Amino acid sequence: MRRSTRRKIIIIGVLLMTYSAITYGLPYLLLDAPFARVNATETLKERFSREYTQSLDVKYSKGSPQLSRENPSGTVLGYVTDTKIRQKLLQAQPFADCSGGCSSWQPYSEYGKTSPLLSIEQNSSPDSRNILRTATGEGGQCVARYHPKSHGDIFCLSPSTGAFAYGYDGAS
Repeated sequence: MRRSTRRKIIIIGVLLMTYSAITYGLPYLLLDAPFARVNATETLKERFSREYTQSLDVKYSKGSPQLSRENPSGTVLGYVTDTKIRQKLLQAQPFADCSGGCSSWQPYSEYGKTSPLLSIEQNSSPDSRNILRTATGEGGQCVARYHPKSHGDIFCLSPSTGAFAYGYDGAS
């Protein structure tokens, strides 16, 4: 094999590898890599009063890609481990800022098909769906925070098990 043929093969190979890295690797880095996502747990901690976030045992947390900062979204699922905090939480308004309005505690069914938690029902593991069903199911109570220019936040909690589900969509 001549040197020029070998060089051409090497150049074509390098170009193909570069093309593959750009085509498949870059979208992963920008959209799916954990370091490129908004931290949904931190968002929850920023929006809730501090006294309620200390006893959260987070099992699942996923935020939208950093590129979508104009309409961020995310979900956090887990358990409120402290029974006293759980009861105190259900007696209070947990959101630190209700300037756009907040609801009172009510069943998840009252929120209809506009909940930021809807997407997690299809796109998560069986364990995550279990936590979500427990938090939003029979006996579960939810509270919402509204925003004039966006969808808002919702936090649901099962008083008996402590399972919680938090979702936000397009909220700032």
